[in-house]
Amino acid sequence: MEQRIEGKKAGSVVVKERGNVIGHKSKHGGSGKIAKHIVDGDLPEIGFRSGRTVELARFEFCRFKIDLRVHVPEGIEKQAAHGAAEEFVLEFVRREEDALSKKEYEPKVSTESREILAKCVRRYIAVEYGLTLKRGANTRESEQVDILEGMPISDNADLFEEFEMLSDEMAEKIDKQHHRIKGTEKDTGL
Repeated sequence: MEQRIEGKKAGSVVVKERGNVIGHKSKHGGSGKIAKHIVDGDLPEIGFRSGRTVELARFEFCRFKIDLRVHVPEGIEKQAAHGAAEEFVLEFVRREEDALSKKEYEPKVSTESREILAKCVRRYIAVEYGLTLKRGANTRESEQVDILEGMPISDNADLFEEFEMLSDEMAEKIDKQHHRIKGTEKDTGL
């Protein structure tokens, strides 16, 4: 059995102005919980990543990507695991997209896919949020910021609960960056 620190993650923020990087911050940390992963030889690894770029206003954009990787144990078809990972990611990408327009979307991941993902081991989720926003009165200037975070999920932990916590944490961080760039505290739906 292999042990990793659950929640051990690196957060990174890249700040760009006119396409040039003008700043970078990173943070390394974790919850301190031990993530227990079963290592049973060389299991096949599959994954799926999807994202969207959504126009917020005239030439302002929000980007997000969701990534799920798992190792497939014996008894589960690799193709079935890939389908379950794809279903998970696409449903949560749709939820994120609907949230930008203040719509409520409840991801519809089938019971079969939930069971397959629960049986997979050495699971890892990652989320990336980004913004391209106009700065100040000069509408010809924009600033870009990207926030990335990923974490391993214990073999016995609920993947959906862990993803919700990570997503909420990331939404708070990207909202903070939105307020910093725009210099406002009004609710924008991000």
